[in-house]
Amino acid sequence: MNPFAPPAGSEDLLAKIIPELLVEILSHVPSIDYLSLVHTNQFLRNFLRANGSRICNNTIRDRFSIASQTLPSTLTQGWLVPTHPVLLSSEDKFVKQILTPASRPSRRYRFDTVTSTDMSASGQITMRLTRLRTTVGASGSSTDSFYLKIKLSQPGPQYLHFLETYGEHVCVQLVCRVGIKPQSTRTKGQANEELHEEWIQLAYIYYVRGFLKLANGISRNTKCYDGLTRAPRVGSGLIWYYGCQ
Repeated sequence: MNPFAPPAGSEDLLAKIIPELLVEILSHVPSIDYLSLVHTNQFLRNFLRANGSRICNNTIRDRFSIASQTLPSTLTQGWLVPTHPVLLSSEDKFVKQILTPASRPSRRYRFDTVTSTDMSASGQITMRLTRLRTTVGASGSSTDSFYLKIKLSQPGPQYLHFLETYGEHVCVQLVCRVGIKPQSTRTKGQANEELHEEWIQLAYIYYVRGFLKLANGISRNTKCYDGLTRAPRVGSGLIWYYGCQ
């Protein structure tokens, strides 16, 4: 007997819970635990995926009420999706970056070794090894057809995952750098403009780019995107909804 197996009839017990109550309960569970829940039994797996938008939206409104007000969002296909222009422009910047390889040779070649045999007039046999270079086509980067499967601008559980990972940091930096009063002799407009530019760079480098790497299974330390595979991946925190591919 498996001691870790759910008790017999547990699915029937869960099915008897009022759906609204179960949504409220799951709204207090960190999304990092959703993958464990979908592996518990078939009922929870189906319920989480069918009611994922309600659960995530409730969590965003309750646990991240300040962040969701600082970073405004709108309902898209039933999901809360961020609409802050800095987040969206940072996402576009990252998409363009991964689609622009740093370098690519114009041609790719294959080298084959060919063995040939010659016979002299005296009957002596000589074997010769020859290296042949064959052009096998233009060298296109593996990122030519690569695309981000998970984006902040698309409906899904990724906005909640983003807030759980970076939400508090983003709000603090936004308030400190954009909402702060200038203390120098510079004019208010100049100071606010510089702080706003700092915020844009910070949001891209440390938050949006980092999250998009995390959500799409790209190593955090990846700086050159030429070696990305064509098939998009899904980060571990979102597999519960999107699956592995």
